[in-house]
Amino acid sequence: MILLFTFTNKFILISGLIIFIVVILVTLLAIRSKPEKVEKPTLDYFNKLLKALGGSDNIIELKREHQRLQILISDTKSVEAGILKQIGTPAFLKGKQLTLLVKHHTQEVLTFLNNHRKGAN
Repeated sequence: MILLFTFTNKFILISGLIIFIVVILVTLLAIRSKPEKVEKPTLDYFNKLLKALGGSDNIIELKREHQRLQILISDTKSVEAGILKQIGTPAFLKGKQLTLLVKHHTQEVLTFLNNHRKGAN
């Protein structure tokens, strides 16, 4: 009877320890996988982006495709890649079609660029 009681106590202790470790691991994974808070783009970001694109006169057409903006530009030499890199917006140029990867708030960026493009015309 004493041997069975000792085995049960050890079993409960080991089971509790395993459950405790699993709970700690799940909690740590949940804390790590929280999505990062993304702030809305500032006016400074918008102005730098517009300058990097060569100004409002350089934008001919804008389209949105998920998190990408397809921008048809008139002068590729006016595009300043250094500013795009500085503001953290990857860009790919193919002919006169510039593709910007805007990770967050793509619609707001598109609206800003459309408003400034329309204001220039």
